[in-house]
Amino acid sequence: MNKSMRKLIENITYYAGLIVSGIGLYLSFKARQGLPEGACPIENYSWILITGIVLFLISIVFSFGNKEDKNN
Repeated sequence: MNKSMRKLIENITYYAGLIVSGIGLYLSFKARQGLPEGACPIENYSWILITGIVLFLISIVFSFGNKEDKNN
């Protein structure tokens, strides 16, 4: 895989993770309004937040690959 393709994948996964995590946080805060005190709104939207975290981790992995290319 060439360097420009890795950079493109890194950027896409970073921004997708940012958007997905933002949506997950928005939905969890919106759900919190209708819940009684002590209830956890994150449980309903944990799959969205986990997806965002996985996308961020993929972005980090690709960024390390790009740094190795710069050293060579």
